[in-house]
Amino acid sequence: MQDRWVWSKCEFSVASARRLIDDQRMPYVSTKTRWVTVVSIKVNVHAWKVKIDRLPTRINISRRGMDIDSILCLSCNAAVESVSHVFFSCHIARDVFRLISNWWDYDYIELSLYEDWFVWLLNLRISSNHKKLIKGVCFISWWYRTKASFSWVD
Repeated sequence: MQDRWVWSKCEFSVASARRLIDDQRMPYVSTKTRWVTVVSIKVNVHAWKVKIDRLPTRINISRRGMDIDSILCLSCNAAVESVSHVFFSCHIARDVFRLISNWWDYDYIELSLYEDWFVWLLNLRISSNHKKLIKGVCFISWWYRTKASFSWVD
């Protein structure tokens, strides 16, 4: 049976409700969110928050008006703690990505933004199933990086 209800002369579907919520409540993101089924939902949600820059980094906390001692990265103390820095530019993130690249036998490239990572992933000449696995490995590495950097994240 289709997922549709009809009220009066209006048609309701789960897909139309999702589109309405996405269009009115969610920030614009250039690419659709695709969940990776080989990792848990909380890891997928976390990766989505990396994508839309909605994690409690020091710069995001400061922008919300909270008074904090410093907005510098606690790991390197060399740059502002932003999503881009924590997951792509910080020496720890680069070391982890270098290890992942070596593990999967791909050339290492330095990334600065989520978009760089996404383009890198799209340009890999491998099967879509293999890409899903690599994507899942990256998502899990981001999850553990967050747990190490932000002690309040579950």
